[in-house]
Amino acid sequence: MSLLADLLANVKYRGENRDVPPGLKRIVSDSTGKDVIRKKNVISSLLAILAVVGGVVAVYVFELYLKPSLKVNSSQQARIDSGNPAPVPTNVGSVLPEKVTQQKQSPASAHKTESKGLDTDNKPKTSGDRLQAETARKQKSVVNALQPVIMDQQQEAVPARPEITKQDEAKKEELQNSKGDRDFYLYTARTHESRKEYQQAFYNYTRALEIDNSNYIIMNNMSSVLLHLGNSEEAIKYSKYALGIRKDYVPSLINLGIAHIMTGKLPEGEGYLAKALSIEPLNSYAIFNIGLLFEKRGDNDKAYGYFFKLSEMGDIQGHLGIARVLEKQGRGPNAARVYRDIISISGIDPNIKRLANERLLQLGQ
Repeated sequence: MSLLADLLANVKYRGENRDVPPGLKRIVSDSTGKDVIRKKNVISSLLAILAVVGGVVAVYVFELYLKPSLKVNSSQQARIDSGNPAPVPTNVGSVLPEKVTQQKQSPASAHKTESKGLDTDNKPKTSGDRLQAETARKQKSVVNALQPVIMDQQQEAVPARPEITKQDEAKKEELQNSKGDRDFYLYTARTHESRKEYQQAFYNYTRALEIDNSNYIIMNNMSSVLLHLGNSEEAIKYSKYALGIRKDYVPSLINLGIAHIMTGKLPEGEGYLAKALSIEPLNSYAIFNIGLLFEKRGDNDKAYGYFFKLSEMGDIQGHLGIARVLEKQGRGPNAARVYRDIISISGIDPNIKRLANERLLQLGQ
């Protein structure tokens, strides 16, 4: 371009025709036009690239965000138009606070909430109104399902009338006092029983039964005390009272069996003891007493079987029973060996140990 400027300057300087030569002017015009066209092409290319990139971004946004929501809306609209309501949400817990709030509304406000979006004929005006009405109906069904629980909680939270509260408190205090008195008499009765003060024990059991008159355990303990006092007839009565409340109560069956044996009714006594064993085959009291029954009858073989079973359970009364049966069978040396075994047991009751020594002296062993 500098060469071209110099050439034009020389032409002007020489006083020649000041117009640019036609050929040169055409060359310059062509060059300028090409530059303009080139710039337009570059700008057009950039705009095309930007349009492509923008289109890709728009498609991505549509697929990621707009399309799912459009599908959900179209699906719900299709259900409404077809008459099939949208499914109730399974996550009921997430809407529970809202339901509780609705439950606290007055009946009139609840009716207004249900009727929202409906015309005077209770028919949906539009698809959107039908969706709103259907949603309200579903919400109401959830509230109705939870209503008993919520009403129960509200009823518990509402304080009772003063007179009822006072009565309940008085009754509660009376029951607590009665329970405390009953426990006191029971504790006193057991203390006397452990000291073999059976008359005092029976008196305190009687006072406890006056407070808790359906307690079959107290009745059974009274029967046991009466057996120690030798009053078998009264013992039978209280054992039957206990069995009338709790059928097949094993301790009362055993006491009832002992009471019949004490009155001379051995078959009846055996029947009650056998029934107790059928319920609890390893009850040591039942095994011991039925063994004593057969020993009293003179049936030493059966008695030996029960005492042997008791000795295998680790009960010292089983060993003593075996030794007695062996003595009655005339097997003194065998009985003496059992007595010596009893004496060798560590921690044995001194009274039992003294009894075993006495029997050894009697046997000359």
